[in-house]
Amino acid sequence: MKIGVQNNIAIEQIYATLQYSGSKKEIANYAPSFIKFLWRILEEESSAKIVLNLLKIINLVFENEEILNKINIQTIASHLVKKLAFSNVQIRRLSMQAFISIMK
Repeated sequence: MKIGVQNNIAIEQIYATLQYSGSKKEIANYAPSFIKFLWRILEEESSAKIVLNLLKIINLVFENEEILNKINIQTIASHLVKKLAFSNVQIRRLSMQAFISIMK
């Protein structure tokens, strides 16, 4: 599901909303569906800027341990391994950061 560079603004807004949200626990109930939605985009997206922003969102969500207990870690790990092959260093770094979060 390629979303196009124009829609990166929406992704950036989601990131900003989550980043400045007072409580990340609010999304814990919706996290499995939300993460699944993000991964569907991430699987087919080739724009480095969009992938970077999606990984930032994922890492922000993964800060909540309650969320990590509700998601299918095995599926996410396989997706993260694929992102480690990106040529962009920031994407590899954020992928590794997410990978480490789910391994804890």
